[in-house]
Amino acid sequence: MKAFVEPGRIFLTTVRQSAMASVITLLSWSTSQAQSTGEAAFDAYLDTLTDLGLTHAVEAIDYDRDADVLTVKDLVVSGGGQLLNDFRQDDGETPSPAAFTFKIRADLCKLEGFTQEDRTFSASLYSCTGSNGLSGSVTFDEALRAQLWHFTDNIEAQNYRVSLPVIDNKAEARPFREWRPLLHALLLPSFDLITADREQSDLFVNRLDGEDEELIFSQRVMRKQLRIQNSRDGYWERMEFEEGSTEVLAAVDEGVSEGGYSQGRSELLGVNFSAYLDVLAGDRIPAGQDVQLVEAAVERNVRTTLPIDEGLEMDISIDKAETREVSLRARSFDLFKLATGMMVPRNWQTETALFDYMLSESFQFARIFSYGGLDCSGLKLDIADTSRRDEFSIFVDSVTLSDLSSRGVDDLTVSGIRIPDIPGGGSARVDRASLFDIEFAEYEPMIPVLQALLSDIDSAGADPVGMFRALLPRSLAYTVEGADLDLPGADDMSIGKAHFSAATSVPPLPTRIDIDYRDIRHPLEGVSEGQIKTLLKTLGFSEIVWSSQTRLHWDEETLDLQLEKLKVSIEGLGALEIDARFANVSRALFEDPLGQGELALAMAQFVDASVSLRDAGLVADGLGKIAATQGMPEADFREVLLKQIDGAATQVQNEIFSDMVNDAASRFLENPGELKVMLTPKAPVPLTQILGSLAAPQTLPDLLAVKIEAN
Repeated sequence: MKAFVEPGRIFLTTVRQSAMASVITLLSWSTSQAQSTGEAAFDAYLDTLTDLGLTHAVEAIDYDRDADVLTVKDLVVSGGGQLLNDFRQDDGETPSPAAFTFKIRADLCKLEGFTQEDRTFSASLYSCTGSNGLSGSVTFDEALRAQLWHFTDNIEAQNYRVSLPVIDNKAEARPFREWRPLLHALLLPSFDLITADREQSDLFVNRLDGEDEELIFSQRVMRKQLRIQNSRDGYWERMEFEEGSTEVLAAVDEGVSEGGYSQGRSELLGVNFSAYLDVLAGDRIPAGQDVQLVEAAVERNVRTTLPIDEGLEMDISIDKAETREVSLRARSFDLFKLATGMMVPRNWQTETALFDYMLSESFQFARIFSYGGLDCSGLKLDIADTSRRDEFSIFVDSVTLSDLSSRGVDDLTVSGIRIPDIPGGGSARVDRASLFDIEFAEYEPMIPVLQALLSDIDSAGADPVGMFRALLPRSLAYTVEGADLDLPGADDMSIGKAHFSAATSVPPLPTRIDIDYRDIRHPLEGVSEGQIKTLLKTLGFSEIVWSSQTRLHWDEETLDLQLEKLKVSIEGLGALEIDARFANVSRALFEDPLGQGELALAMAQFVDASVSLRDAGLVADGLGKIAATQGMPEADFREVLLKQIDGAATQVQNEIFSDMVNDAASRFLENPGELKVMLTPKAPVPLTQILGSLAAPQTLPDLLAVKIEAN
């Protein structure tokens, strides 16, 4: 559901804004050990910039001692360095460091009540008018360059406080983790309130080839009327803005792909920046521990455009989207390594090695995040195919998502789906559709299988069971309710309810299945079997309404396999229901169906079963109509049927069984109600014995204790 709401995207944008506000504030604070205020503190601050290896320039400084207000005009701070990449390639060589530079500019800043104690700096109020900017670039191995420009208009902060770490400025290059203390200091200030009229970030990524540069990605993010409340140790109580937008341009094989995103008034509640940075650093939080990143996020009047294919795009609008409990789970993962491998592929000896690494690490990155819930209301999807000049809209009342993580999905429900005008003629409506109880397969066995499949799709045939075992979810369920489908080139259909759920304790085959289809309605023309269609026409049917139920369960402890119910009913005809039990069904049947599964099936035992047929018109009303088409009275037609049944029963060569069949059939045809066949042997019968008895069918009725009753 991240296509609808992306709190992570809002978060990363606000990181830039927080850093900007923090740095501009720090430009007016000192890090000397002595306590100082006003101009003395600022002088010490400039010395600290030099000590950190940064350069600076100031046009003018003024301090009003009576008002305790420090004014700084046109302050510029710049710096740079090298970012070591401790990632090792196939040949064991260390990649070249990434070179970075940055510059910070503040037009006019005023600080009230500015004080310093040790390495902690405070101001009761500061404001920076005009446009204040942060720019920077990172170059990877002279192959790729990322550039960022960030501008903020008219910042004001109340009760701002920050503590700076000690950084060794003599190291020319250092790994990402050694920059973390400074990042924490810049991104984890404390304040009561920060406001800004507007902030904008522009990101450009260029591929380098000698002196030539080619733009491969750009993004512009803008927010207006930004307001952040109560920050303590990297935890923001609330962040909100009145409107925002995002524009994205990316180079693709076919040319350029463009996308856009806009939103109205939006809020973030309970934002934990510290946890985000700690997890990305990779060693601050114990592996496997969940840490909340965002308590809640609300976006209103969301509009976005998604390119689907050449000439095909989708515009999405959402009245309101609410996200709950966005969390991070610490794993063995390094985002910088992933980015370096992705952006500088020539560092790899082979494309296969790069692909394998990218696949596994991308999965690891996705597995970091989890979402407690998502509620979207008032959705509209406008899909346009410019090549065919076709347009249509999809309306959705609501989308709800609960508990999405690397472990699975608790529930995803879409309600009130309407497609009034489908190109080519037709419409569709679904009252409710849910996908739930999804438990993903284990991560570790999945990756090598995906790597093999994506590199050679034909490898799936080498071990299909192993492939399914590694990839298929351990449980999955869906429900569709109240659907009316009138699709171009297809027969109309309506669905009262369709439910399916399956789970397994021994993958890949399910050990529990529950299917419940109710009131499935479609025209008679949709029946493909000619004889059945002819029969139904004879009985006067113009459409079919059917339902079915299936429940199957295997018990790993008792090794019992039970078909609790297999039922099919057709409105106006009747219902057929089957249940059965089997014993000594080993796990190999589900774990290795194409190998040891055959042996497991041979060792299984039949316990009991029953089959029942309940008439709801097929016999009571249908015999007369069918007889009329044959030109004979109903009684004569009934006798013909009984003779055919007797002939079939005689083939078994068991007189008692034949008499039982004929008696039950006669009763059922004379007075249609229920016909029931029961198989209840005194002891479980091996399936191999049943198969062997097919050569002597006269023994089967006694072997299985067959009993047939009617009404």
